[in-house]
Amino acid sequence: MADNESTGLLNAVSNRNGTIDRSLADDIIEEAALHRHDVHPKNLTRTYSDAIDDSDESEDLRWLREQRVKNLDLPWFKRPSVTLLSAFAFIFTFAMASGFSAQLNILLSKICFAIQSHVDSNPEGSKVFFISLEVDGKCDPAKVQKVVSMLQTATQLVSGFIPTVLSGTLGRLSDRYGRRPLFIANAFFCLASKFFTTFTLLPSTPFMPWLYVFAQSTECIGGGLFFLMALCNSYVTDVVEPDLRISSMGSTLALTYLGLSAGPLVGSFISKAFADGGWHQMYFAISMSVLVFCLALAMPESRSSMARSKSRSQSVVSNRAREVRLAMASSHHDYLRELRSSVVELFSPLKLLWISRRLPDGRIDLVARVNVLILVALDCIITLCSVAFTPLMILYGTFRFNWTSVEMGYLLTLSMAAKSFSLLAFSPACVSYLKRRFVVEVHSVDNLDRTMIVWFLLFEIGGSLLLLLAGSSFVFMLSSGISGLGSAVTPALHSSLVKHCSQERTGEVFGAIALYKSLLVLTIPPLLNFIYYRTVETHAAVCFYIQSVLFITVFAMSFLLRTEKEVEFDE
Repeated sequence: MADNESTGLLNAVSNRNGTIDRSLADDIIEEAALHRHDVHPKNLTRTYSDAIDDSDESEDLRWLREQRVKNLDLPWFKRPSVTLLSAFAFIFTFAMASGFSAQLNILLSKICFAIQSHVDSNPEGSKVFFISLEVDGKCDPAKVQKVVSMLQTATQLVSGFIPTVLSGTLGRLSDRYGRRPLFIANAFFCLASKFFTTFTLLPSTPFMPWLYVFAQSTECIGGGLFFLMALCNSYVTDVVEPDLRISSMGSTLALTYLGLSAGPLVGSFISKAFADGGWHQMYFAISMSVLVFCLALAMPESRSSMARSKSRSQSVVSNRAREVRLAMASSHHDYLRELRSSVVELFSPLKLLWISRRLPDGRIDLVARVNVLILVALDCIITLCSVAFTPLMILYGTFRFNWTSVEMGYLLTLSMAAKSFSLLAFSPACVSYLKRRFVVEVHSVDNLDRTMIVWFLLFEIGGSLLLLLAGSSFVFMLSSGISGLGSAVTPALHSSLVKHCSQERTGEVFGAIALYKSLLVLTIPPLLNFIYYRTVETHAAVCFYIQSVLFITVFAMSFLLRTEKEVEFDE
């Protein structure tokens, strides 16, 4: 059986002359070894002396640099650059956020109307989305909050499940076919989500909770915000040198936050100007999403054609090997094993975060492995705190301080403006100061990275603790601004992560991180929404105690990161 499988695997990569393609054959040997197939180099018709001397990593770096030189001759609008990427990220997130406050306000009104309608038609009592209603027909704010909380829980479950399945695949596709097609797909599904959501909230449309959940989750088919940020990080890695990545990722993230802050602010102005309950604001968000889709079509490609070709070749090898194994399965058990392997392949990018590079003496670089695991954990928890608790903060503000869509817009604007200031001004100043004190490492975490992470986590902790003490709307908003100053920790984490990973597979690496984040969003935010649902009538701030504990835990974990010099000193 093993000999037959070996022959089949080798035939899968034979060319018309009967010889074996060297690059495909090398990968087949590795693929077969992973599945314990008996394939040996002596079966090949070519020798290893024909192989190139350069390593894969050196080849990838050479392609990157050659592509950057070629890009210099292109017009500015066709040249992939951090400037174009940042502008696109700003407009994209501006469109995503510009209708948020109006959408929530219209949803609250629609749920209130649904409650009254249900009670009128069912005088003995009824339910809206599993929430029991009183028979007096009053629109109790606590009841409305519970319905919205349940809707958000369902939306987060669906929106978390879709990227969990797709993030790894989308990351691989961005390596094989480029970043631009994935930007286009993401923009298209965000536009579709805006259309569907607006339709479900129209006065003429009956309140259908599950249709609203579906409309909100549509944008995640293209990857959503998590994958957009991962794609931006991959784009930056393609177009800039390693020593500029932390500032370039920071500026891109800053424009992302600026878009998320300017969107609600402009939306609030539109809502106040027309005073129509937020509908002009919703239509404005749709028109901006159309603009984003058009810009995505014109976005320059950053990944070189050689790198894309190599990624596709490696994909062909893996797919052919899998097809051969499926075709040669001798039993029902073997066939199910291969199908199970194909399903597991969806999550294969996660293996990239289990660092397997070796030291000069042949040992696995365990320090790099542990550092990457810690960095991924920090990044995921910090992102979780931002994604999971921001909607709860808005709900808490409407419940505790009677906010309207205007105050919601102010909160989001202050938070995102603080993040933009931190990334565009505060963080670069800190980096400039720390570069005079520490040596920047290329292949591992350094003291500059660790100091940046620790410093900016202190702002996150301070903001979360102040939120617990907030007795007024002003202090509550101020706590959000202080937390926003800690956002510069994210590019420091991403820059440190890239140092440990192959330049060839940056799309898959960031896709794997997005997959982890999606897993967390799939599980934790619904749990937090349930906690808020159970405590909103007694002690609504319980969830924010959890947030403070998470930030303190992350702060403690950051001290476990180790540099190469510390390892050499210990040895």
